[in-house]
Amino acid sequence: MWSGPGPWTLTRQGRRQTPGRGLDRARRGTADAGDPEVEALTATFAYHDGIKVLHEGIHYLVERSKDEQRWLTALAEAPFPVTLIWGLYDTVSPPRVANYVWNHYLMLKPGDNRLYFIPDANHYLQVDRPDAFVKVLLHALEPADDQGPGALEAELDAPLLVDRSRERLPAAADVLHA
Repeated sequence: MWSGPGPWTLTRQGRRQTPGRGLDRARRGTADAGDPEVEALTATFAYHDGIKVLHEGIHYLVERSKDEQRWLTALAEAPFPVTLIWGLYDTVSPPRVANYVWNHYLMLKPGDNRLYFIPDANHYLQVDRPDAFVKVLLHALEPADDQGPGALEAELDAPLLVDRSRERLPAAADVLHA
């Protein structure tokens, strides 16, 4: 049964399902005929004849790869804080992409830069978990505090503050003596 405003979210056994999960299962060959996740993916591509422009999405990936280093360098040099918010189940741009961007471009960037993950969210995390997305936005807009990494709330599916930028990585001795 569909829930939510569009074909991108459905509920199965009380768990939110998204097209990205269906794509991952279809790609690995683990989806069964009639799998609701694959049906959600099919409905997403069919929505407003999206299959007609699918090739443009693929072309976008090629174009993006040509400019990626320039964009990431510009992001690292931006004179304002940068916040990454990532869906933990993103199969289009998996969390390892966020980790790469964070570790190579933002972790040591001056300012209050932050990395968040949202559980049960995929590539379109603002659609998958709008409640969590808003909580992260509000948290990221608050002045810096001493809160370390961890869940923003006590719920199991609460958004996670994964890391904040710093001037340098601590030495092992600093961590062991803290």
